[in-house]
Amino acid sequence: MLPRRMKLFTAWQFWWQYLAVHTCAYQLADLEMRKLPLVAAHFMIPSCMVTDFGAIGDNYTDNTDSFRAAAKNCGVMVIPRGTFVSGAFNLSSHQRLEILAGATVVAVQYEYASSAYLHAYPLSPGVPPFGHHPGNIDSFRTRPNALICARHATNITIVGAGNGPYSAIASVIDGLGWLRPQNSTLFTLYSLVEFYNCTDVQVSGVTIANSPTWSFHPFDCDRVHIGNVSVIGPRYLGGVSGIHPDSSRNVLVEDSFVDVGDDGIVIASYQDFFGIPRPSANITVRRCTVLSRNIAIGAGTAGGISNITFEDCEIGNDIGSSPWAFKIKSQTNAPALLENITVRRLRLGRIQPNDWQQPKPEPAIDIRLTYGENITATPILRNVVIEDVYCDYAAVAGSILGLASSPIQYLKMSNITFANVYELHSRFNWMSSPSSMAALAVCQL
Repeated sequence: MLPRRMKLFTAWQFWWQYLAVHTCAYQLADLEMRKLPLVAAHFMIPSCMVTDFGAIGDNYTDNTDSFRAAAKNCGVMVIPRGTFVSGAFNLSSHQRLEILAGATVVAVQYEYASSAYLHAYPLSPGVPPFGHHPGNIDSFRTRPNALICARHATNITIVGAGNGPYSAIASVIDGLGWLRPQNSTLFTLYSLVEFYNCTDVQVSGVTIANSPTWSFHPFDCDRVHIGNVSVIGPRYLGGVSGIHPDSSRNVLVEDSFVDVGDDGIVIASYQDFFGIPRPSANITVRRCTVLSRNIAIGAGTAGGISNITFEDCEIGNDIGSSPWAFKIKSQTNAPALLENITVRRLRLGRIQPNDWQQPKPEPAIDIRLTYGENITATPILRNVVIEDVYCDYAAVAGSILGLASSPIQYLKMSNITFANVYELHSRFNWMSSPSSMAALAVCQL
């Protein structure tokens, strides 16, 4: 039986729809003027606690059914203080998930492929690039549903209290990723937060912790705002990226913190289920800190990537938490255009190899049009500006590698300072070939 206050929903339904539509129209007009991703206001009724549906925050009870009932019936779904164990649940259009201070959602753990596991994480068509081969519908594969997921939805918010990632009163989504099976792959693991083909998405004030694989993954989304989000996990777990916008447009990532075992903040693009390229465009990442591992573009580039800005970010720390700082990498199995990329005002710490991610020296700044694959298609990279970068120490300063069939075009690097470089005179430093009309200006080693 639904809580009594939910009966008001029908009477008010017309009014919140009216207000939401008109408010969204106003904000989209403002978006056109300011070119920033905004999200429509929420006027949904009612607001429900997950405890109204029987959820118990004792770090033991499986609350999957209670969370799904709340997600189905609540316009604003509130998780109070406590540790709530749950399987996957889906958010819908015009819905808001509030994770209060001191509240934690923990991914329930069952033996993989058991009936309990499949109830907790139902198999669904894998969001690209997982579970499919571009353009080959018969090759569709399923994948466990993300812990928190939305598909074909609009106007969705996940909001927390905004406390730091290691605070006792943080708002946490925890995947217990270190418990993933030894023989697992990216196709058999669930992501923590995933949006597919959604618009007007806002995520703020939460800590996304210990994902088994990609932590936060919007695919084919438009108007996404990620602010004051922390993403953390064991640095030794490969395949666990932090904030990973794929094939998405009009994305703003700001004031966030990432410390994970794979690319920290990475922008990629792929083809959709039907082999149609889905580009990434108009994405800004600013005022973010990535302790591990790096910021990146690619390696998935088949949809095209354009108009990307990284600015005012810090990568690594002074004791060597990251073996790379910034990467551009492209697969060579589909034609792709990467253009209009700006990286500026970065502060890099001690960029050096480590025992858990990369034991050999790698470039702090690594630009390459290959990704260890056979070349069956040639990507194009052009109009890249990297400027005002300071690095305390780098085992290798940088590497720039184009293709003979596709030289890098219009690359400018200026005011880049490496205070100390281990392999200053090595052939590995600023290795560049081939590039076209590249200007390396004021690069200090």
